[in-house]
Amino acid sequence: MNRPSDTPSHRILIVDDSPTYLNQVAAAMRDEGYLPVLAHSGEEALARLTVARIDGILLDMVMPGLSGPATCLRIKANASWRPIPLLMLTGRDDHKAILDALSAGADDFVTKTGELTVLKARLRAQLRRKHYEDENRRMRELLLRREMEAAEARADRRLKQSEERFRLIVEGVQDYAIFMLDPAGRIASWNPGAERINGYRADEIIGCHCSVLFPPEDVELGRPAAELESTVETGRSIQEGYRVRRDGTRYWANEVISVLFDEAGQLRGFAKVTRDVTERRRVHEAQRILVSAGQILGESLDFEETLRRVVRVALPDFASICVLLLQDESGAIDRQVTAHADPSMAMATELLGRITADSAGRGIGRVLRTAQPELIPKVTDSFVRAISFDQAHYEALRSLSLASHLTVPLTARGRTLGTLSFASTHRRYDAVDLDLAQDLARRAALAVDNARLYREAQLAVRARDDFLTIASHELRTPLTPMQLQVDGLLRAGKRGGLTAERATPRLEMIKRQVERLARLITNLLDISRISAGRLQIELEDVDLAATVNEALERFREELCAAGCPVNLSAPASIVGRWDRLRLDQIVTNLLSNAIKYGAGKPIDVTLEDLADRARLTVRDRGIGIAPEQQARIFERFERAVSSENYSGFGMGLWIVRQIADALGATIQVDSRPGEGATFTVDLPKEPS
Repeated sequence: MNRPSDTPSHRILIVDDSPTYLNQVAAAMRDEGYLPVLAHSGEEALARLTVARIDGILLDMVMPGLSGPATCLRIKANASWRPIPLLMLTGRDDHKAILDALSAGADDFVTKTGELTVLKARLRAQLRRKHYEDENRRMRELLLRREMEAAEARADRRLKQSEERFRLIVEGVQDYAIFMLDPAGRIASWNPGAERINGYRADEIIGCHCSVLFPPEDVELGRPAAELESTVETGRSIQEGYRVRRDGTRYWANEVISVLFDEAGQLRGFAKVTRDVTERRRVHEAQRILVSAGQILGESLDFEETLRRVVRVALPDFASICVLLLQDESGAIDRQVTAHADPSMAMATELLGRITADSAGRGIGRVLRTAQPELIPKVTDSFVRAISFDQAHYEALRSLSLASHLTVPLTARGRTLGTLSFASTHRRYDAVDLDLAQDLARRAALAVDNARLYREAQLAVRARDDFLTIASHELRTPLTPMQLQVDGLLRAGKRGGLTAERATPRLEMIKRQVERLARLITNLLDISRISAGRLQIELEDVDLAATVNEALERFREELCAAGCPVNLSAPASIVGRWDRLRLDQIVTNLLSNAIKYGAGKPIDVTLEDLADRARLTVRDRGIGIAPEQQARIFERFERAVSSENYSGFGMGLWIVRQIADALGATIQVDSRPGEGATFTVDLPKEPS
């Protein structure tokens, strides 16, 4: 809050039984330029108030002895202390705590956290409110005093002298618009305060009807004439509402209208005293919006419901339009949610959030790119053209009649989630509005991030359950035939009919199932290691051609059983610095994948020596992969087909990609449905 340089710093009484929190808040107050006065109990706080000037009070709600609400009641019962802004501090964040604080007479409440930004902002708002109320009271007293002086003068002097004195008084007032209306509502006089507030010179507006100062919608409803008619009946009225300056901007006005009669009791006209109370209303509006936002956004963890609430929390008072854009980890626009105070403008509002590479230099596109807020106090035609991507888009945006626009980034946990944009058709945003928008964005980003994390947690739990179901089935599958073969061997042994000729096929089958089980367990262990970031790479000279031949030999019987002849094209040797075990896992998983999805058809395995790197290509002629599925198959627990039709964890290609990344390699897939799939791995011979 701005103060003249000769005004002493605000003295803030901080009352809390926790020395740690007391000192933390005191340090924050000093950083704000305030002078903290400390008290450790309610009794000590009352004693401080009796001996020192105090400008604001931060009062802990729960304290031994005299509690926060009890202390507040005593303070507010004292006429001298009652006007001091008092904020109740509470560690509880529920409606009862709020009601207890407000019922005790607190002007506001703040939930205790380690982050004191909200506390400082609300204290500033309360001190600003108190300042405006003191100024308004002083000005009312000044006007009343001058009116009394004028009344005394009228008793001693002729009517002309008193009117001249009154004219001089009115013209000397700069902060109030004081003017006269004739019985028809036309402006008859105009003081300098009216010129300063409304922007019209006296020669421009005298003779015009007072409706020129009202918004068009109020004129259509006949409010200017209705106010004067109701005032004639009551003799005096107080009105509040928007008024319009000469340049078209609006301000929130408080007007006192008095009826003037002549000696015969005939209506002579009206006297109006108007104050611009936009700042006072804005402070109250900001408090209401922030409190409402905290309540509304904290009521649901449903992702979609949270997005809908975010765009409506500031309508219609702060903004006519709100646009929320979310981006994915790649920076692409993932979601857009919009709201307009006028539902008929919904379609045009959605276009406001559309951006292209050409419009990234201004507006929402610039904020997304830089994560820095943008304030456009006055929306010009050039700005609308700058953010439009074609003529139709330009015309749609023009139809919104935007007066002012601001966009702030949504940031949570160090990441820019997207942007939140506000646009108004009747007010001009300034730096104070930008601060409020950023406060709203912080709350919105936290709500969106919490809802997103909750949704991801639900999906992760579902994926975990699916994985455990698949894993238990996959691990049980090789155990069943192994158990049957072992039972057969035991029965044959008991009968004395166990021969090498009868035992060998059974043992070979058991061996194959053991190998399959070992591969499953290895994949499970790799899933755990990779997820924990503990995948170890041990580089040595490895022959890729030999590794492929060894893998094909291991798969020989499985390839025969699946009806998949292998066409191998490879040089005699390709040597590079690789991890032998991890290289074998790449080959094994790609071959296993080809057998699973290309059963009954040939498999092509190609090795190429490309000087500084080696290329491994595995091609099957199976079911193929749709283009929209090709990115997903390299993710955890993802597959392009149903797990009901094809066994496996859905982790093989994810493991291949993680190992490839660790070796500095790349993997690509080329596929079309029904035409098989080709997986290509480029391995640098000397990983960096």
